[in-house]
Amino acid sequence: MAFCRGGSPTVRRALFSVALVLLDARYAGALELVRLSIARDVPAQLANRIDSSVRGQLGDVGTLVESAETCRVQIERDGDALTLRFADVEGRPLGQPRTISLASEELAASEAGTMVRAFVLARVGPLAVEPQASEPDAARPEQPAAQPQSEGMAKAEAKSTEDRPVAHFAPPLGGPELRASAFYSGESYAEQLRWRQGMRAELSLRIGRWLQLGASYLYEPPTQLRVNEFTIRIRDHRLGGMLGVGRDGARLGLAGDLLVELARTVRETVSSSAPFAGTNRAGRWGALLVVRVRGRVRIVSRWWLEVAPALELAVAQRAFAVASGATTSIVSPHVVRGRLDLGASFMFP
Repeated sequence: MAFCRGGSPTVRRALFSVALVLLDARYAGALELVRLSIARDVPAQLANRIDSSVRGQLGDVGTLVESAETCRVQIERDGDALTLRFADVEGRPLGQPRTISLASEELAASEAGTMVRAFVLARVGPLAVEPQASEPDAARPEQPAAQPQSEGMAKAEAKSTEDRPVAHFAPPLGGPELRASAFYSGESYAEQLRWRQGMRAELSLRIGRWLQLGASYLYEPPTQLRVNEFTIRIRDHRLGGMLGVGRDGARLGLAGDLLVELARTVRETVSSSAPFAGTNRAGRWGALLVVRVRGRVRIVSRWWLEVAPALELAVAQRAFAVASGATTSIVSPHVVRGRLDLGASFMFP
């Protein structure tokens, strides 16, 4: 220190530059082990703290392995918490995501660095390089072994993170997510048939962070209806395409969908009274536009419970009627209908 103060400015600058190079090299070697990605919704000040914490925690790890990048870590903000997702170099999920409270940004950044260190140590443990003997054991002073200490630290830190409440599903980093859903579906159909119900199946694919594309099928079983002297039976088959946006957190999810559905309605005459006579079974096509909001809560692992109120607009829908001199309407479906879907969904790995 005295030398630095007493030396010339040129010497001091040179020594300072060398120190920076050595420090940067040490941290750069550490960050070769992990590719750290921090989402844009994380404040810049917090992101800088996390980056510094991870660099500090991994500063001494780079000397333990011969391998370069061993894993990827993606950090996202989820309300009042941070979510850490881990993957291998190919982007395949590793383990379960970890959540950190944002009650204190400084503590959150420190905890993020500790979690990343524990995870990296667990990954590089089998790759650790044994020290090479350059001289006989008797000629060397006895020194504490660094490797067992690192392993013990990794076990202690890993144990500290295992006790934390974490999400049970780690989606691929930046990759698509496939979801299969099954619903009970009920709608306010017509004045003569106030509530009609069926079963709906859906398959959707989330692309990127928000966009969702999907397809649906609805089956409404035969419903028998009697009006005056007529008894008919109707049933529906609907095929639909879906475009939506949505986001899932550690426990809750929210999405909005726009669906276009083609409906095939089949009518059968069960009985009729004179002067009318029953006709053969007949079918007709119709179209609907549907706007829907979906709320969901994770129940276990990849399973979610969902509730989805919707509003339907019948674009092409005709009434069922009979005619004998005058036209009598049997069933006249509403143009605008309320609908409710209740069910469960499963996220594929």
